[in-house]
Amino acid sequence: PGAWDEIALNNAIAAMVLALIALSLVPLTGWAGQVNFAPLAFAGFGAFVFLQFTDGDGSAAWIPLVGLLCAPLGALVALPAARLRGLYLALMSMAFAQLMATVFFPHPDVFPASTAVRQFGPLEMFGFTFDDRRDYFMLVAGMVALGIFVLVLLRRSRFGRRWVALSDSPAASATVGVNVLWTKVIVYAFSAAIAGMAGVFWATSKGTVDGVRDFELLVGLEIVLLMAAAGMSIPAAVLFMSFRFVFAALAARLDESGNFGFLVWLFEEIFVPFGPGLLAIGMVVNQRGAIYEMGRGFAPLLPWRADAREEQRLEREANREPEVGELGLARPFTSDDVAAIDRRLGVTGDV
Repeated sequence: PGAWDEIALNNAIAAMVLALIALSLVPLTGWAGQVNFAPLAFAGFGAFVFLQFTDGDGSAAWIPLVGLLCAPLGALVALPAARLRGLYLALMSMAFAQLMATVFFPHPDVFPASTAVRQFGPLEMFGFTFDDRRDYFMLVAGMVALGIFVLVLLRRSRFGRRWVALSDSPAASATVGVNVLWTKVIVYAFSAAIAGMAGVFWATSKGTVDGVRDFELLVGLEIVLLMAAAGMSIPAAVLFMSFRFVFAALAARLDESGNFGFLVWLFEEIFVPFGPGLLAIGMVVNQRGAIYEMGRGFAPLLPWRADAREEQRLEREANREPEVGELGLARPFTSDDVAAIDRRLGVTGDV
């Protein structure tokens, strides 16, 4: 970041802030299987709560309280969602996001309509004021790393195992004693708290929030699409929020060189606007997401991952064995063997 200009720094900060918001989808959608198209709505509510408490002075001491006050909103949304699954749950979350975007956020008492005055001051944390963009980028990147680490630990906890079990089979979870309703309420509240706290960084990074344009439903849908394509259940998938900015930067660098006009057009006109949707289409081939496959390819390179290298070796050996048709037979049948089988079955004339 020391060599980046102001535009590159702003894009990097935006990518990291979106990654913070996307972290809220990992436990809710990735583990518990509860579809949520409204992460930006919870983030915006967190920014609103922060503005009411601090009047825009930027004190980070209020961030935990913002998360605690956003959790009841998530629990309130979870109550009607507790009996819904699949398409109906997705429609309900979209309706909630649209309601917040068209009714709540545009209200003049929520975010001031004037954009001439900065609503949120520089964030103050640990005795420092992060008014420099490079310092702010390092802060947000550190928060993303901390969030990923906390979610990895949470995945191994009792609550993490309950949420995964809820996604696998609600009926089986109830059979072994898991309270399905309260489990959904807790995971919704936890996800809303994460998104609300991320909304503080989102608002302070922008300085001024537009209650009409910053909360459009399509912006939140792009976050969900990128997370789904990357692998919703893997915390590191939030790094895919930089997808659009990376390809825009590549196009700019290629354009500066004066060559590769076709690649510039491909990045700017195809990958940047339509990349998230194209990645989501790729889920047909790989439903675990791109991060999972990248991890499988990278793991054998790590010195302590002898298990990954052994798995890779066995997979290569299995792929080298010839297969007859698609029957899973590994014996290398010769043409004489096939002719003998045809004679035995009496289908020589038919063949």
